Amino acid sequence: MRRKWILGLILIFLMSGCSTDKTSTESLNGSEKPKVLKTVDYKIDNMSRQRSEYHYTEDGALVIDSEIDRMIMKPGDIVYFIPPEFEGFKDNPDFKLADHYISRIIASEGDNVEIKKGVVYVNDKKLDGFYGVAAKYGLTEQEYIDKQKESDSNFKLTQEENDFFKQNMVKIKIPKEHIFVLGDNWERSVDSRHFGPVPLKTIQGKVLGARGY
Repeated sequence: MRRKWILGLILIFLMSGCSTDKTSTESLNGSEKPKVLKTVDYKIDNMSRQRSEYHYTEDGALVIDSEIDRMIMKPGDIVYFIPPEFEGFKDNPDFKLADHYISRIIASEGDNVEIKKGVVYVNDKKLDGFYGVAAKYGLTEQEYIDKQKESDSNFKLTQEENDFFKQNMVKIKIPKEHIFVLGDNWERSVDSRHFGPVPLKTIQGKVLGARGY
């Protein structure tokens, strides 16, 4: 009798083990399969604000979801992409674009984008968000002036600084399967203001955050 009782317990244990293994296999092969992410050491400060967000010296490697559906990306998302061809700047003929950039999506196909006196308008409405206005290291024009006056009460913007905070861009319509991107730090960014809308096919992934070191 005791022998039958022990054999029964062993049989229950084995059956339980088989059930657990099956569930694990289905999870791996089904819709819950983990995504394959990659990391990138990003060495450009075009997304810096009051500190170096998304810059490898402070945040470590960026985590990129390269399996994201490009068609469901939306304004506000930060993307890792291959920039379009760019002729460069007249005052900096030796400038060359990096192979890849990260920037924030501002508008999608069909949208109209315009910049008037340092403010972004999408479909004739002022863009809601800190990234919708010209800023220097995270500071708007008045914030920048106030900050400088802490150490120099007579501080005034230079003509170059004034032009930066009051910059304009003529209205453009975003073509099909394209997006308009801006770096958070306009002063240090080369983006759709310069090379125009970015084709969706050149997007290599969505930036999820930083891994840290």
